[in-house]
Amino acid sequence: MIPDKNNDTPLAALLPIYTQAMQVRSFAPSTIETQRMLTRWFFEFCAERGIILIAGVTRDLVERYQQHLYRVRIKTGAPLRSGDSDETMLRPLSIRGQHGRLWAVVRFFRWAVRAGYLEYSPASEIELPRLPHPLPKPALTVAEVERIVQIPNLHTHNGLRDRALLEILYATGMRRGEVVQLRLDDIERDRGLIRIEQGKGNKGRIVPMSARALTWLDKYLNDVWMQYPLAGEHRFIFISVNDAKTRFQGKPLSPKAVTVILGPYITAAGVTKPGAVHIFRHTAATLMMENGADIRAIQDLLGHSDLKTTGIYTNVSMKFLKEQHTKTHPSSFTPGDAETSEATSPR
Repeated sequence: MIPDKNNDTPLAALLPIYTQAMQVRSFAPSTIETQRMLTRWFFEFCAERGIILIAGVTRDLVERYQQHLYRVRIKTGAPLRSGDSDETMLRPLSIRGQHGRLWAVVRFFRWAVRAGYLEYSPASEIELPRLPHPLPKPALTVAEVERIVQIPNLHTHNGLRDRALLEILYATGMRRGEVVQLRLDDIERDRGLIRIEQGKGNKGRIVPMSARALTWLDKYLNDVWMQYPLAGEHRFIFISVNDAKTRFQGKPLSPKAVTVILGPYITAAGVTKPGAVHIFRHTAATLMMENGADIRAIQDLLGHSDLKTTGIYTNVSMKFLKEQHTKTHPSSFTPGDAETSEATSPR
């Protein structure tokens, strides 16, 4: 039953309506679930203070929620040492975590106003925490990539699949959630392209693929994928495989499975840089930038809506900056050895 907009409406009754509104607007399922969870947490905060109707939510209450998020402490896991007190297991909620929870409240009340449940939003004047801008994580070098891709055992089904998966991620900069959604029909061999039908935010795009990546993909499809009848039914490219139990395999991989599968290769190659599977996306963009790619081309490759998001790769691409520094900074072409310095220093 849809609540009457003319009466005070329980917050809890609005959550399923809000969820449906996001579905109608084609929000990604993961986004809907996250927003629903964060909004419910705010509703629980309100209920603990005796506020159960939407009309009872005030700007002061939202500000108290912001202060609560700043003060709250969350568990970090097991104690570091035997005998540690519970206090050592607690940490503040990160700035990004506070921002996400407050933004969910802002979004909910914007919807409530548009839907006619309120005349104005009690969260409209809330000033969200300023998000930090840490340095981007380092990318892989070409040598590190080559070490990683050489590790899979090409005499096994798993090894051939994993080599093809590594090559595709490196060549295209795809997200793990995008690569597991690839189907046979998404590969345009003649043009050397891959169609990503549903990227992040349900945005599709077409990305180029190197001849090397296509060679490994075809070898995997011909030597491994074709042996799994189930794969021919759903046509997803990257599937679960097992040399000993072929007939029980062939299901599409999940994003989490990609991390579990590829993570050990990165470790085995002696790479300690953070980023797991995402580091291949980061690496593809960074190396292209260092080799002279236009930032808008990288924006299209990665599927970024805002050029500012792509801009982080100008910070990690140090090759050009280093060259310019060497050419132009006085200390780069002024003698700096001890004898010269002593001879030229003022007496």
